[in-house]
Amino acid sequence: MRAWPDAVARDLRRYRDNRATGVACQSACRACRGRSLCVPRAVLHLRPHVDFRTHVSFMTVLRTYVSRLRDLVSAGKPRVVLLFLFTAWAVSVLSSGRLWSEQTPATLVGLGLAVGGAGALNQYLERDRDRLMARTRLRALPQDRLPAWSVLGSGAVACISGVVLLGVAVRPLCAVLAAAGAAYYLLVYTILLKPHSPWSAVSGGPAGVFPPLVGWAAAGGPFTLVTLYVCALVFLWSPAHFWALAVAHGDEYAVAGIPTPVSAWGKGYAGLLVLLYTVATVAVSLLPAAGGHFGGLYLGVAVAAGVALGVAAVRMWRTPVAPRARLLHRASGAYLAVILAAMVVDRVV
Repeated sequence: MRAWPDAVARDLRRYRDNRATGVACQSACRACRGRSLCVPRAVLHLRPHVDFRTHVSFMTVLRTYVSRLRDLVSAGKPRVVLLFLFTAWAVSVLSSGRLWSEQTPATLVGLGLAVGGAGALNQYLERDRDRLMARTRLRALPQDRLPAWSVLGSGAVACISGVVLLGVAVRPLCAVLAAAGAAYYLLVYTILLKPHSPWSAVSGGPAGVFPPLVGWAAAGGPFTLVTLYVCALVFLWSPAHFWALAVAHGDEYAVAGIPTPVSAWGKGYAGLLVLLYTVATVAVSLLPAAGGHFGGLYLGVAVAAGVALGVAAVRMWRTPVAPRARLLHRASGAYLAVILAAMVVDRVV
């Protein structure tokens, strides 16, 4: 059990002494108006299960629990979850030709739980490294706003529940793919590759392919070239998306012991790699239109989005500074969503 900070330990001793001697709160705070024993503010902050009847109002305790719940949700990386859910939904629409089906809610909920649980477990495994990086040190675990066991337990429960839901309510193949994706992301990428290789983003790319495969399996259709194009698109998109962050925070990754192309070969070479993978991603996005799978609407969106992303990648390669790298990172996330939305609209309309 970790040691309490001095101020918190002092407040805890004062609280125990007050309870033992029956000394009333002398501060006349808003919660107890001086009529009951005072629970120190630090105790309430770090121990939200304090009995509010002895000191605090119901709303104070409710806000504390809401804050803890918000931290737990953020540990699951909700923005990443939403992007992968959109990817799975888009592939299911492309495979079945329907925007919604009876299995869509269970697919999205199960996959969301599995991806979010894997994200929480990833934060648990990387909590010590996150304390060393300015980009991540304000997360709940590095700030000790949540105990590590709660993130570990909630992440494991969410991941297992999502896999079980996919297997029971959708298809067993969906559960197998979701479990394989979580295992690859946690064991292969997080534990084996990321701390040891600057190419981990490439080797970890298959982890992002599993959500669209879950969407394909949920639709129950044949494995088509369009599904293959989407999987290839996500695979090539992942390294440039991560390496843009590495250019923006290269020194922090080096301090945390995470090798990246920036720490291995410098920002210039890392920027070139980002540019090459961006070009490859844009080229793959044009293949479905060239093969006649989509029409002019998709082609126009793919060309416009590809040019915009390519310009951002060239600007970062020529001047690899943090603002341009962050802009490219955000733009690449929006690019993937726009390409998938264009595929769905072109297919359905």
